Amino acid sequence: ITTTTIKTITVSLPYQCSSYITINDSTHNVAYGGGAGTIIVKSAPSINHCGTAAPGWYSGIYPSAIGSTTTGMVCYNANNNTCKWNNSISITNCTTFYVFALFAPPTCNLRYCTT
Repeated sequence: ITTTTIKTITVSLPYQCSSYITINDSTHNVAYGGGAGTIIVKSAPSINHCGTAAPGWYSGIYPSAIGSTTTGMVCYNANNNTCKWNNSISITNCTTFYVFALFAPPTCNLRYCTT
């Protein structure tokens, strides 16, 4: 007879996992016409997507551990340069979804692009 013991680990989720604003604007979606999207895209979208001339994409790694937060960089694709502008954001893994701490892009006509 084989006996297996499973250890249960309780993780306290950070504040941002229960206090956040949901963006429902579907014009941010790289596919435009779908829902608003739940994550920032991980590769450079073509220019003139996501309701802007210079769409933003996340160039970092999403946090894998539940309750952890990662800081990374969003790049904006414009003028044949996939990272013409950039800014930092934070992403928290809230078990079944991510919460993004977004900041104003560094110049006009830039937007975060989702999927």
